[in-house]
Amino acid sequence: SQMSKMSTFEMKKFEGWETALDPDTLSLLSILNFRKTKFDFTYDKRIEHLTISKFVSWIAEIDVWMQGIGRSWVIIPEQPPKQQAQGDGVRMFWNNVELEVDTMKLKQAEVQFAVDQSLTGNKANSILNEMKLSFILNQKNAVIGCKRTYPNEELTQPTPQNKYARPPESKLRSKK
Repeated sequence: SQMSKMSTFEMKKFEGWETALDPDTLSLLSILNFRKTKFDFTYDKRIEHLTISKFVSWIAEIDVWMQGIGRSWVIIPEQPPKQQAQGDGVRMFWNNVELEVDTMKLKQAEVQFAVDQSLTGNKANSILNEMKLSFILNQKNAVIGCKRTYPNEELTQPTPQNKYARPPESKLRSKK
């Protein structure tokens, strides 16, 4: 049949149109507002207008078919679609969509920043804790009476990972 211009996939994009759209007020803007309620709305003006164009052609065919069976879903656009696309309502619709996208991007960036912040915060804390631990481990242990060292560590020289360790007391005393 001639009504197979829209694929099932494309029809899914307009599921529920029969009840959601009013034949008396049908316009590009009303269809855009309907499309925006769908999970697969692309936020892309060119793609949405193309999809809607196919849909409107399909509805027009359906209407011819429905007139044949005595029912009609008459579509008489007040203005040709090209003019409608330039209208204030449609322009405002896309401005709002753009604003929404920008807001979403901003929120995404804020969340990412918070995540990065917490990660770097945790990293900084873990480095600080390692330094504290290293300092504590390199103190003379009063109970055991010996200095703890990491494997492969020279007793007198702090290792790169241990550069914040306290120098041996002999070096501290000699700087009088």
